[in-house]
Amino acid sequence: MSVNEADEIDEAYLDELDRQFFTNIDAITDSALSLLTIRNAKPKLIRFFEWFARWSRRTINGKGEPDFPTWLARLTRMSNSMKKKRYAADPMAGIAVMIGDLMDDIAYVGTKQQHVDRSLEILGLLKNLSEETSQGNT
Repeated sequence: MSVNEADEIDEAYLDELDRQFFTNIDAITDSALSLLTIRNAKPKLIRFFEWFARWSRRTINGKGEPDFPTWLARLTRMSNSMKKKRYAADPMAGIAVMIGDLMDDIAYVGTKQQHVDRSLEILGLLKNLSEETSQGNT
């Protein structure tokens, strides 16, 4: 295998990781936003997920929108504020913290398999929470 072929394989692999990650992020956004509408979510959680949706909906860097570093800094601050004790019992706050940590990590190292796996884990938690909510176990 030539160096160019190896580079093409690596590039294809990284493209596939990105595709999987963004597909998961879209599903996380949809699931989280729909859960917020049926749960009695705290305003801070609603603001966090609405801010997160700006990135997942690809609306940052548009007219009047923040750049990615500004968006990420605010997301991280919002996420860190949910690590406080008063949010400990709220599973949506735990998910928000996981999302904040994931986005912070990916911003510095790019998409890796661990990020795809972590996004799938978050998606699974949201699915479980959605099932519990629909059964009235909020």
